[in-house]
Amino acid sequence: YEKNGKKGVKDICGDVLVPACFDEIGFTYQDKLRKLAVPVVKDGKMALVAANGKGSLLTNFEYDAIEMLEFNFVLCKGNKKGLASQQGVIFVPVEMDEIFMPFNDLVAFKKDATYGFFMNGMLTDAIYDSGDINENEILVVTKDGETGYINEAGEFTTDPEEAYFMISE
Repeated sequence: YEKNGKKGVKDICGDVLVPACFDEIGFTYQDKLRKLAVPVVKDGKMALVAANGKGSLLTNFEYDAIEMLEFNFVLCKGNKKGLASQQGVIFVPVEMDEIFMPFNDLVAFKKDATYGFFMNGMLTDAIYDSGDINENEILVVTKDGETGYINEAGEFTTDPEEAYFMISE
């Protein structure tokens, strides 16, 4: 909705989710089970705000673009990207060159020609040459030419028994 030249968001019943105090509103998908953060624009920069009736700021107005990726948000600043949750919590810092489509609880990202992963709530560094899910539904990574896995501490291991990310968990 628009009021005094500013834009906000109302639900289907007319209740205000985000007050009309922004230049533009981004993606606004909501359902009755899930309240997503809302991307907004002010003075040419984007931020995420809560759909709580107040438009509480969840991130600063510092992003050039905010895009949906599954039910997460890709935050873009210059050529760098990061990832925020539905609630606006940044779990992959805005330092990555590329963010890939999530697969179950796994998000891969690329930084300076190497890969890192956010999985089951844990963030690894971008130190892997590659990563893929094998036929046993386990994340297999390559680091410095050696094939292995990522353990629960987020470290490289060659022991398959220590593999932390499995699809069938």
